[in-house]
Amino acid sequence: MSWKSRFLFLALVVGGSWFTPRSAAALNEDLKALIDTRIQAEEWQAIADQLAPEIKSGLEDDWALEAYGLALKEIGRADEAAFYLDRVVRGFDATGAKATKESRLNERALFEVDPVAKGRIGYFNRVRRYYLECVGRLIEDGHNGLALDLLERIEWLLNPNEHAAELTLLEELRNADKDIDLEAAAAEEEAGAKRAVYTYESEHYILECNLEPEVTEAVGTTMDDIYTSYVNIYFGGDEERVPLKKATIRIHQTWDDMIATWPMPNPSPGLGGWWSPGENKVTCYDTRDAMGSLDEMLNTLFHEASHQFMSGLTARGGYAPAWLNEGTASFFEGARILQDRRVVWPDAAAGRLASLTYQITTGQGPSWADVVNYNSPGSYPGEYYSFGWGLVYYFQEYEDPKTLEYVWRPYYEEYTEAITQTPTNSRELFEKVFLRPGNPGGFRTFDEFQESLTKWILDEIKPLHQGPDSRKLRLDRVERYIQAADLAKERHIGPGEDELLGRALRDLDFVRTRIDTEKDPIAEVLVRQSQVLGRLKREGAEAWLIQKALDLADNGEWEAVTDELYDSLNSRLGEINKLYRSMSLVRNRTRALKRDADKMLEEYADEGNFALRAYTFATEAASTLRDPALRMTAADLRSEAARRGVLPTTIIPLDGDNWVTIYTSDDNDFTHNATEVILERRGSPGGHICEDLIFTGQYEVRGKLMREGNVARSTTNGIVVAGTKRDAWTVVGINGRGQLSVLSCTLEGGGVTSSPLPLDQDLERALENNENPKIAVLVRPEGSLRIQVDDQPPIEVLLPYDLPKRSHPGIFTKSGRTRLLDFVIEVYP
Repeated sequence: MSWKSRFLFLALVVGGSWFTPRSAAALNEDLKALIDTRIQAEEWQAIADQLAPEIKSGLEDDWALEAYGLALKEIGRADEAAFYLDRVVRGFDATGAKATKESRLNERALFEVDPVAKGRIGYFNRVRRYYLECVGRLIEDGHNGLALDLLERIEWLLNPNEHAAELTLLEELRNADKDIDLEAAAAEEEAGAKRAVYTYESEHYILECNLEPEVTEAVGTTMDDIYTSYVNIYFGGDEERVPLKKATIRIHQTWDDMIATWPMPNPSPGLGGWWSPGENKVTCYDTRDAMGSLDEMLNTLFHEASHQFMSGLTARGGYAPAWLNEGTASFFEGARILQDRRVVWPDAAAGRLASLTYQITTGQGPSWADVVNYNSPGSYPGEYYSFGWGLVYYFQEYEDPKTLEYVWRPYYEEYTEAITQTPTNSRELFEKVFLRPGNPGGFRTFDEFQESLTKWILDEIKPLHQGPDSRKLRLDRVERYIQAADLAKERHIGPGEDELLGRALRDLDFVRTRIDTEKDPIAEVLVRQSQVLGRLKREGAEAWLIQKALDLADNGEWEAVTDELYDSLNSRLGEINKLYRSMSLVRNRTRALKRDADKMLEEYADEGNFALRAYTFATEAASTLRDPALRMTAADLRSEAARRGVLPTTIIPLDGDNWVTIYTSDDNDFTHNATEVILERRGSPGGHICEDLIFTGQYEVRGKLMREGNVARSTTNGIVVAGTKRDAWTVVGINGRGQLSVLSCTLEGGGVTSSPLPLDQDLERALENNENPKIAVLVRPEGSLRIQVDDQPPIEVLLPYDLPKRSHPGIFTKSGRTRLLDFVIEVYP
């Protein structure tokens, strides 16, 4: 990692989100000359006034940060001065170069304005020394994964000259780690550089990828794991029926590279990949650049790779109607990767469930009968996808309430076997198989079937994923599964012990990662999941969760833990890891560093008026120690810094040269400049996002929303607050009734489905058609929005899905004309 990348990491830790930097204006030599002149004249207030808006607008040059910090020092704004001087000092230190007179002067100025700065530097030197000692012990004991984790925590504290050996070790551990984090960014590259094709043969696939070798191999390992699920669904677990020839997975570096190989004209903007039966190949692309992670690519792979198995079945002479073909492939979109990099059996695919429940409750879209009656093989219109997923999800996941058996699976297998061998009418065979006497639902007609299916989706599945009771419902189901697993172990009846434990694991992981979230873990859930993993003999993942629970106890965040339970967990950790002494050293060192961090924060409190410096210290320490208590302290200090007006933010206009859309139909008008963006659509929805602006973390989009022309009942004027080039958009707007509307606009098939999200509250006063409100939307990375319309009370919205790792803002219109006037994005640390 270069010094520049390390400096950027520091800026991210203390300065929040990152975005596309300003161009030539950031290097304005005339401005630099003027500032130099004013430094000579000691016009410190003028320098601060001159540089403040430039730095707020994204000026990052060292000379500007240094001049601004010195000016703030001279006019008595010590807290802010230390913040900017510290950035200059660290930027120099990260190069590994020898100190110069200028760098020593900056460091001396930093010590003058921040009396805790010297101790702060000593603290992080101690963090580095302690953790490097622990890394050596962990490697001696064979805990390379934990050693890698510690090195990655302190990577920002290593410079290329003094720690060349440690940086080399870090890269070696990363390359050796086959269970690489598939969400991690690629190794540093020049912008636009092309990666060579790396070919790798896994147990079940041949991979040809423009990915890093370690990522390619990790993808192969992941696909080998989900391969077993494919075999269970399509061939009843009989792997001997799988065609012998391995499928090829071709992953391109960019969407444009992939589309260059698309065999048909006019690809959909949302195309993520495809299956080519003639070539026995899945084609997709690396989604990290467009969407910030590989999650979207993996979802595409899980979907498209499953088509290999349906192709194998239909090669016998039959066919697969679209609901069976695409519905089964969509079923695998609900698969998730657990902390030990194993693929868990699919849960409900969140996007499909959201679309389906919206279509069912509003009556928009096809009916169940329309989908089953669609007799053609291959694919069908985009609005059919969620219904096809719902059918397959029901047949795979419906449990008998008493036995917990998946009672519809044999019927699904029978239907699939019959229609893929002998062509027949989809609806006729459906009724013959699924509605025959004695079927699990006792259904006599298709109407009875679809009524029950709809009720199951809305009353049983949706509450598990959305709504205030989802956590309780999941945890209640966990205990029911575990009790059933205990009985299965004793009596050998019903679903097997491991099968039932696997279902419990799926629910526990959903609660831990989607409801509680990784940022706010609940110790009891961690322990319960570790117990299930232990029974499944997945000891590596079990140990990791036990450590996380013990960390909460050590930090005072698990008050209910007893000494007996703590000792038993610690003992279990020792049973799993015979060489536990090095892991114990990590725990002891981390506890000591946590205490030292608390003392450092006490020093800042004693000095007074250092809310910003205390906040940045707490943030850095929390990130390095992985300490939740420090994270909460940092959040409180951030609020205090904001209250005092010393929290640095960056404001940029909603403006750029490169705008893209996921919609295929033409606009009636789309124009943009530095002060406004205009979009007109007659009778249909549409939108554009600005690719030049890329945001992560927390930011606020705000300005004046002009609702022009005729505002009809079907009109929505809005803002895209989080969008990507190839995936879902989150839109906030005002509808034709003058009320708030939050939409999820999702690419499905060849089109876009716009689904309003349910809101717990609405505007106190609906807007009149001629009202053009000021609107501000705070976008939080955990997946929530805070919406302020004029002076009405703010509205909190918890999104039922994860926001993309990297988002673009933009404009949205349905059946109307929208003008975004003086819109800006404020980036928060």
